Amino acid sequence: MDAATGEKRWTALTPSYVDSTPALVDGVVYVGSGDGLRAVDAATGTERWSALTDHTFSSSPAVAKGRVYIGGIDGLYAVNASDGMGYEDFPGGGPVGSSSPTVADGVVHVGGDKGDLYGVDAVTAKQRLKFPTADSVDSRPAVVDGVLYFGSDDGNLYAVDVKTSEQKWRFSAGDSFFTPSSPVVSDGVLYIGSYAGKVYAIAV
Repeated sequence: MDAATGEKRWTALTPSYVDSTPALVDGVVYVGSGDGLRAVDAATGTERWSALTDHTFSSSPAVAKGRVYIGGIDGLYAVNASDGMGYEDFPGGGPVGSSSPTVADGVVHVGGDKGDLYGVDAVTAKQRLKFPTADSVDSRPAVVDGVLYFGSDDGNLYAVDVKTSEQKWRFSAGDSFFTPSSPVVSDGVLYIGSYAGKVYAIAV
């Protein structure tokens, strides 16, 4: 859509639903759908490539150093941003539902349906971080100054040290569920929404 007027520029059709939030990098829109992962030209809407068409993606992609990372029903995946080839899966994290990966300092961080927030090396796929919670983690983690911030379906917001995997603090919202809302940090304050209809601002 034209941001100034709301006029439609183009429509790119997929055979299935689209829950994924698009990522826009270097004139290309990357987006997951019910039948795979796609790259679409941002100017024309022409599909450049499609990949992983036997998987369902509610996760939203992250693009870093020529690779596209996205969570799926069998875990975390990566493909080449240029052509959708070079498929790679990252074992050990379990299924990823709505959580979307965040790439920081060469590590891909994402939440899992089994309750873990984990990080894997973007090159070697070696696990670099793992932090368990009591329920699924569906929010996209935020990484700020070496600290991971993310919500869990167990009703808690966590701050975890990236290097040590140790909890720095936890904020409990009682019966509220933070997911799938994802945290945003600005000027020392973290903002996040909950299923209870509340928006929290928390000093970090």
